[in-house]
Amino acid sequence: HVYSSPRSVTTSLPPMTPPGQQAAPPERGIFGTLVAADALAFAGTWLMPLLLGALIDGLGLDPAQAGAVGSAELLSMAATALLIAPRVALISRQALAITGAVIVLTGNTASALVDSWQLLLVARAVSGLGSGLLVAACNSTIAALPDPDRVFARLMIAVGLIGACLLALAPLLMLPWGHKAGFAAMALLSVAATGFLIRRPLRARTTAADGNAPAAGHAAVALALLAGVVLGAGAEQSLWAFSERLGLAAGVQPQWTGAVLSLATLAGLAGAALAAGIGTRYGRVPTLVVGMVAVAVMRWTVV
Repeated sequence: HVYSSPRSVTTSLPPMTPPGQQAAPPERGIFGTLVAADALAFAGTWLMPLLLGALIDGLGLDPAQAGAVGSAELLSMAATALLIAPRVALISRQALAITGAVIVLTGNTASALVDSWQLLLVARAVSGLGSGLLVAACNSTIAALPDPDRVFARLMIAVGLIGACLLALAPLLMLPWGHKAGFAAMALLSVAATGFLIRRPLRARTTAADGNAPAAGHAAVALALLAGVVLGAGAEQSLWAFSERLGLAAGVQPQWTGAVLSLATLAGLAGAALAAGIGTRYGRVPTLVVGMVAVAVMRWTVV
């Protein structure tokens, strides 16, 4: 005979949805947390054109040295995300996200305080490490949701809007006070995002594995597609990182570079909105291929 108290029976039952009312999507309770974590992870990427330009003007760096600063952050972020991804199921996503946010805060604070190029390289690598942890926590959470493609597209729209606002506002601080003001603003953003992550845990009601892993025979296709995405993203980021310098060379006034980049970011959100509407209706590969072809055509037109 096993005795179960009414309290234990009650707490073991799943929450019931009132008649006539649809259950809330699993991502609704954590979407704000995903936005905060992802925006913090990519804030340095969004502001990289303005930051590198300010470093060239403020510290007297040449383009190669400034590019090394950006590369240190991006490579650290990518390597951390790739290394932690296979082990993320063994780690609390909440702890991973908060740890990443604190590391980003440390890197951004150090970046605002140092004057040496070598120390700045280390500080940006530290910030990239924290961003990689945040990316791993976000992506693993999204992957466990019932409709990850649509959630990820919505997240890109929300984070893109934040990035556009940062680009529009950053010149107001960086033109008078230089790169240190930009890093200090990112440090304050890190404090706000860390507090939000502590108050709103990154936990999701996940779905069971549904056997949608790619078949072994498709591994070559998957690797080829991944390689194409990586090469395309690398080329895109190299252009983005020095877009402020390219704008100045084209005659854009310094006070307007942030606004131009902000408008370009807003225009790019149309693709994310389209992806959010389409979802996986036509499959992931066709959507990726169409997007990559569109980017290539636009780049060729600009050249």
